Amino acid sequence: MHRLLVLLAVAVVVGPVVAADPPKAAPKTPPELGRVPFLRDYAAAVDQAMKDKKPLFVLFDEVPG
Repeated sequence: MHRLLVLLAVAVVVGPVVAADPPKAAPKTPPELGRVPFLRDYAAAVDQAMKDKKPLFVLFDEVPG
C-alpha cells in the first residue's frame, strides 16, 4: 500500500512536467522598415556610438505577453 501511494505521488508531481510541451523558439526579429538602422545589442551599440562620436539613444519597450 505504501508503494502505491509513493508511485501515485510521483505520478502526480512528475506527470505534468513530462507531458508539458517543449518551449517554443523565440519569434524571428522582423526587419527594420525605416532609414535608421537600430541595433538590438547594447554593447555593440555603445561601441558604435563611441566610434562614431555620436550620442546613444536607448529605448526600453515593453512587449506584452
